[in-house]
Amino acid sequence: MAYVERKKKALEGKKKSLLLITFSRLKEDKLAVLGMFIFLIMILAALLAPIIAPYSYKEQDLQNVLASPSVQHFFGTDSLGRDIFSRAMQFDSRREMTEIMLEEHEEELVGKLLRNQILFGLSNDS
Repeated sequence: MAYVERKKKALEGKKKSLLLITFSRLKEDKLAVLGMFIFLIMILAALLAPIIAPYSYKEQDLQNVLASPSVQHFFGTDSLGRDIFSRAMQFDSRREMTEIMLEEHEEELVGKLLRNQILFGLSNDS
């Protein structure tokens, strides 16, 4: 309770927006800041992938099949001669962002289904 009262006294007389209050609370939690920083880097990598990646994720270099990492291919190439770095940047980062967004909705759906079963007592006793 002392923490809440201290925050209320600090905010008295000052009108702060909800956004400012949220960011001030966020700054106090170091792990949340770290997580948000990592998430923002992932989003930037996914959005800037076509600019950062040197090759298309579908482009084949049949002269360098299964090449080891080099200046030309940062992570090497796969068995079809495709640049692994470009594929990771362009294809995998976007797929990961999509999966993250879908997981959020999936958890919400499962939670709603469980809640409905608990609240309404769905059973086989019909």
